[in-house]
Amino acid sequence: MAVASGSRLAALPPGSGVVAPGISVVAEGRSERWIVDLGGALVAALSPEVAAKDDGLLLLVRPPRKPDGPRRLLRLRLEPEARLETLAEGLSGWIESLSAVELDPAPGVHLVAGGTGRWVDLGSLAELEGATPGPPGLVERPLLDLGGRDLRQPDSGLLRRGTDDGFAAVEPGRLRLWKAAGTQSGRSAEGLAMAMSREVALPFAVARTATGLRLSSPPVARVRSGPGELYFAGPEVVGGTRLRGVLIEGGAAGAPPVEVWAALPGPESVEQSWPFEIDGVPVLVVRTQATDELNLFERQRLRVLALAADRTRSGSPPTLAVELDSKRWHETALALGDVDGDGRDDLLAAFPEGLSGTDLVVQWWRGNGGGRFESRPHRSDIQKAPAGWALVAEPAPGLLLVGNGRIELRRFSPAGRSAVAERSELAASIPALADPRAPKEVTIALGGGGDSARVKNVDPDAEPLGAVELDGRPGPELLAVQGDGNGRDRLILLRALPE
Repeated sequence: MAVASGSRLAALPPGSGVVAPGISVVAEGRSERWIVDLGGALVAALSPEVAAKDDGLLLLVRPPRKPDGPRRLLRLRLEPEARLETLAEGLSGWIESLSAVELDPAPGVHLVAGGTGRWVDLGSLAELEGATPGPPGLVERPLLDLGGRDLRQPDSGLLRRGTDDGFAAVEPGRLRLWKAAGTQSGRSAEGLAMAMSREVALPFAVARTATGLRLSSPPVARVRSGPGELYFAGPEVVGGTRLRGVLIEGGAAGAPPVEVWAALPGPESVEQSWPFEIDGVPVLVVRTQATDELNLFERQRLRVLALAADRTRSGSPPTLAVELDSKRWHETALALGDVDGDGRDDLLAAFPEGLSGTDLVVQWWRGNGGGRFESRPHRSDIQKAPAGWALVAEPAPGLLLVGNGRIELRRFSPAGRSAVAERSELAASIPALADPRAPKEVTIALGGGGDSARVKNVDPDAEPLGAVELDGRPGPELLAVQGDGNGRDRLILLRALPE
């Protein structure tokens, strides 16, 4: 929903303060910065983004200093006025995630909460819309309980976007997929029945530990969502120079998994991997290090590999093989986005530079389609970058920076040699949590449960969450979360002021 002319937030004067309990909003230049006090630690966030709906941002929060404490479910609404609503209190302390799931035969999308081997239905989003905010709120209707088995969802992270049509969980040697049982089961007082739609064997390894044997499987990631969902398990390094993986079609019960191969330029180990699908071609991007020599200051290597079945198991060489100006101990962020507007995916990367990683390098490679990219990158160097940074792929590629008392968005540049614009498209200040002149104190308690450390006059780093679409206004809402070091988080939101 767009902001109406003359509405409360249509033209915020600089220095605007509290606009609702727990929410403060400030306008700076063309930007609008929100600070939302969550009253506890953020466990999960969900932006359903159902078409033609304004479901707001759903936030799952636990009490300060109590990791297993009862959860509260909050909903942040931006329009037509700022609201932070309490939808439920006292939810189970094992809940770790929120999902928007299309549960047939119930109409509409449901809010599903999950933990290790368990999922519960909290009701449809339509019911949430009509619910009166405040406790007691929602009822946990059991959907699936696997008896505490250590099953993990492939997708992780604090923030989820969009809707799903079922569940996926991974255990050593198995990928299991569940869908709603269908119209024959109907709906009972306990919730909607779920049925396993697919069970696929995964490669696994056995290792001996001090306490017994440990089973492990390669990581599993969802490459494509929706009715034709596609999963990738891997990669596994074979013989030092080849990569093996498995492609699994989640919606095709009878389709066997497809073993795929790719070749590395030389003996290398995989440190990070990102599976994608580009123009219908499965592609794997990996960050590697050499295994035939020991060099502590070796630069990172980036390889783009087309995945395909291969009877010879040799695999095709990389379509792009480059070195990055980053030491081997740093993490790299990578994404796809259309920078130049030609309808093709471009490859975006950001990584720290130097021994301590205080500088940030941002690069992008122009896409030629089908998983191929130009070898010459566009590059920008950001000196003394903030500790919090993340790539934003949609609706337009950008770099989100959070820290040093500031949150900003820099767009990727389609022309010239630079990767991102020198000036921020959106930017706002972040008020400090501590007095920089006061002495900092950290107290660590021995024994007892919960979090053991307490801090005073400390301003911890903020963690970027990503971009969401909450209100229908042109441009995304950019999110970050910052803790105070004592178990209380605040949500930071940046968006453009309306024209």
